[in-house]
Amino acid sequence: MYPLARFATTMLGALRGPRVTVLDPVTITLPVRRIDVEATRMNNGRYLTMMDLGRFALIARAGYVPILARKRWYPLVTGVMIRFRRGLRVGTRYDLTTRLVCWDERTFFLEQRFTQNGETCAEAWVKSRFMGPGGALPSAELVRAGGLEETSPPFPEGILSWQAAEAGLAEGAASRP
Repeated sequence: MYPLARFATTMLGALRGPRVTVLDPVTITLPVRRIDVEATRMNNGRYLTMMDLGRFALIARAGYVPILARKRWYPLVTGVMIRFRRGLRVGTRYDLTTRLVCWDERTFFLEQRFTQNGETCAEAWVKSRFMGPGGALPSAELVRAGGLEETSPPFPEGILSWQAAEAGLAEGAASRP
């Protein structure tokens, strides 16, 4: 079940929060609820759902909500790599920080980090592109729509390695009967 109440609360808070650029990190604080856990710790699939909230908070705080609505653009996740370090227990709160790391011609790469009491509980890279009525949008168009003329920061070695691994996965799939 998608956490619609948390989505609404997160979006309202983000829309009311101070503006940032898409290159600034945005942190939201969320509770671990009974519905989020299996046994005593947050379900690994729920991390991905909560990451949606972090990305929407960044989009809202960076001022993109009216632009996306007007142009009928929407984000689409195309890949995720996540590492779990320690579990989040029911009844506790955690911070989820989302930041845009870099981008190429059509894909944005974000880092999302779950922390609790100063310790990293999970960390992920998310690959996303934006779609519109005519299909996938060039990244430069979205960056310009937000008032930036910036080029991408350099790609970290880890993201380059991840991309190479995904290319190898795709080659393997193409060679299977």
